[in-house]
Amino acid sequence: MNETIKPAESIEQKREVVKGWIEELSSKQKVGEISSDVLRDVLEDCKANFKELREKGKKGLSMINEKKRKLGMKEVWGDKFKEYRDWVETYIIDYETRTGNKLPISINKFDIKNEDRKPSERKDKGMLNFFVDITAYASGDLSFVDFKELLQVRLENGLIQELPEEKRKGRKTRRILWDDEIEEGKESYLIKKTDPETGKEIPEGKQLLRPASVPPEFPVKAWEWITQNGLK
Repeated sequence: MNETIKPAESIEQKREVVKGWIEELSSKQKVGEISSDVLRDVLEDCKANFKELREKGKKGLSMINEKKRKLGMKEVWGDKFKEYRDWVETYIIDYETRTGNKLPISINKFDIKNEDRKPSERKDKGMLNFFVDITAYASGDLSFVDFKELLQVRLENGLIQELPEEKRKGRKTRRILWDDEIEEGKESYLIKKTDPETGKEIPEGKQLLRPASVPPEFPVKAWEWITQNGLK
């Protein structure tokens, strides 16, 4: 007797799976399980080209440093990532006008050697890195454990920062431990210190950082842009 072979999920079904997953990011700030293969197939349907990803780009995508991630995004998305960056700038203006909330700006880490270094004060870093995070996971170069930790904190911190002070009920934005990401032959720009909030020592080879956040609505807004523009 021949076994019935279940047909592979269609791209339309995969789109629905990813759409539901994205909606849960926004509504619950919860990073649920999702197959990197399914996410990759849907991104490829939106014109991502993972076949162009080379070793240096792959390594950069597994990191958190924005400059090191740039090459991989260029290889996968070409000029589409620049278009996304331009859209994010428009989104920031719209969000702040529409909600009356000011998005947080990037500040210096507490443990850098050059304490006088001017912070970027950018508002777009979390939103740009949202796109990088999902691309990195879909590429297979960022594990689900690291992906979930990174994105979960972006979402949770974004929710807290959107709330008025009186509604936060003592909730504070979270930080995570991440690899120092020092390039071979280069010295770390960090000073090994203790966590100023807990007093715990920061392990050797690690950095303590607060990932740039995204507003609760952002994953849905970003996914709409990615799918609508990627399918053009």
